Order: sequence, then C-alpha cells, then structure tokens
Amino acid sequence: YDKHFVIQVMVKKVYSSWVNVECQDPRYDQRYDFKLQSEIEFIELPQEFYNLIKKRKVHIVREILYQKTSKGKPVHKYTEGIYSGLNLKNADLKELNLGEKYLHPDFRRVLTTTPLKGELRNISQGGICILLDDKIYEKRNLLLIRLTTPSLEGINTALNCDSLSLNILGVIRSFSTIGRKHGLHIQYLKRLEVEHLDNTLGILEKNYKLTGKPL
Repeated sequence: YDKHFVIQVMVKKVYSSWVNVECQDPRYDQRYDFKLQSEIEFIELPQEFYNLIKKRKVHIVREILYQKTSKGKPVHKYTEGIYSGLNLKNADLKELNLGEKYLHPDFRRVLTTTPLKGELRNISQGGICILLDDKIYEKRNLLLIRLTTPSLEGINTALNCDSLSLNILGVIRSFSTIGRKHGLHIQYLKRLEVEHLDNTLGILEKNYKLTGKPL
C-alpha cells in the first residue's frame, strides 16, 4: 500500500530543474534535557490531513511573534496552523492577515478538543521526546504539540531567558521504553531555525541541572 514519509534533508546544490539534497538524521540537532512543572499537551490530527498536505490542498503557516504576557514578561511564540482558501501566489507573508476564518474547518474543530498530556524528556530544534505512562500511538500520526517554558530571572544574568511558547505540528517517528515510561519521539514538520533558540534551551538545561527541580 501507499506509504508517506516526512524526511529531513539539507539542500546541497540547486539546478535549473532539480535539486541535490542530503538526508539528515531527524534528531541530528543537539538535544536539551530538562523537566518542566507543566505537562506537554498534544492533539492527534485526523489522518485526512496527510492527503490534504500531500495534494497541497491546504497551507501550513507558522507565525513567529515576540509579545508580553499579562504580567509584562516577554515570550517568544511559534504558532502553526493549517489553513485553506489562502491565495499565496503574490502575497507578502509579512502582511498576510491570518484570521480564524481561514483555518481549515477540521483543524478548527481539533483546536477545541481536550488535549492529551505527557512529560518532557528532551527537546531540540528538530524534534521533541514526550514521556507517556502507557498508551502507544501509531507511527506517522500527525500531532499538534503545545508547550510553554518559564521565563528565568536571577542574579546571574547568564542564566536568564525569556519564556518560549510552542504550538507546532509534528509527526511520530519512533517509540522507546525509558524506565517505566514510553518515549514518543516526534519530528517537527519544519525545524525551528531560530538563532537564539539553542541559547534559550541551553539556559533551561543549565538551570535544571543546577537545581535538580522541574522548571
């Protein structure tokens, strides 16, 4: 039967009618290990989205925002949505007004469902590992992953960082057994290619190792 794969590649050379790419390890980015007080939330998306994405019937758009919380704390937000009815041929993405009316109706319904929850194992710019108590999911399942890290402020400014909020899409790549937990290994559909992100994740890991307590 027909199988579909999400493969991470690096473009080596671009020609007039084809490109030369090199396959990458889906988790080749540095992984950062720390625990959070809050659980990771994730929602399974209907399988129909695979065909919609493959046939380019929908658009996946990522918004990157730098905002402040109600308490005045800065937060970096990365939010992905599945949209339909967008005309992107001549659109300037910076000026694109992505209202809820353009969200695919099935994706809009997904956002209202109760999310499943797990514990953070590790995270990188290319993927994330979530620890679960029992349930095992099918490979290729498309997920919407949500997590928020705290802002850290202290005397040592080298260990300070802003909050990070992720609401992004990923696909299950594999499973593992970690102690009495089940590891759910997820690859983002698109890497988080942001320069400061490695620094933020590194600071979170250092604080966790110093205190030994969930952040």
